[in-house]
Amino acid sequence: MRQSDLRVRREPIYFGGRYLKLDRPIAQTAWVLDGKRMTELSVGECIGDVVQRVTGASEVVMVAAGREDADVRMVGRGRPFYLEVKNPRCTVVDVERVAKEVNEKWAGKVGVSQLGWVNKSDLKLVKLGEEMKPKTYSCLLWLNRPTRDAIHKVNTTTDLLVHQLTPTRVLHRRPNVVRDKLIHSIELAPVDEAAGFYRAVLKTQAGTYIKEFCHGDFGRTSPSLRTLLGTQVDILELDVVDIDLEWPPIGPATSDGAAENE
Repeated sequence: MRQSDLRVRREPIYFGGRYLKLDRPIAQTAWVLDGKRMTELSVGECIGDVVQRVTGASEVVMVAAGREDADVRMVGRGRPFYLEVKNPRCTVVDVERVAKEVNEKWAGKVGVSQLGWVNKSDLKLVKLGEEMKPKTYSCLLWLNRPTRDAIHKVNTTTDLLVHQLTPTRVLHRRPNVVRDKLIHSIELAPVDEAAGFYRAVLKTQAGTYIKEFCHGDFGRTSPSLRTLLGTQVDILELDVVDIDLEWPPIGPATSDGAAENE
């Protein structure tokens, strides 16, 4: 074998953290349809490009605990995610400096917090966050003259069972099935009552279609805020406020891609 034929590949290393999406529209990963980019930015590229440059990796893949639509912000503590850094040339990385560069470069757009090394064995926790952990949302709504009694009834409702047929907006790419989800709590309060603007804070089971729970999706989600209030409901803005998952694991960062859990 000639010396020039030798190729050296390193095992992947893993970073974990939480990302913030502070503007809209921004996709979680590059969104290309028929060869055209649908959003200028994606979270995965904003963070991954910096990591790839610093590590000299051949590829950086982002996996998150679920995803929000491009027109939905991710605020609060951020969404748990990890990066698989493939074939890195450099494995001694100042993760705080990487996070600082991302936050400065994409200020007001994309941010990252709690970035650190994680064990490969911990990655399954991110999938758990997607499938099992409750989420909290904040919705700006327009309501057509709801009664105070109806608002009070909504605000005192807990663990409401909701039946959701696959939303019409994704029916072209997902099977038409019914999903049963729980709305753990609802806090509905006026922002500008005279103009019909209200804010709803919802804590829900993972996988709940929030937009459809608000407007009802032509009756495909039942019950919905529309039916509970007995009036028209339009959702104007949606933010994810919290994902109830402790991530990344607690432990000092190590340059071999591991976090030593306490």
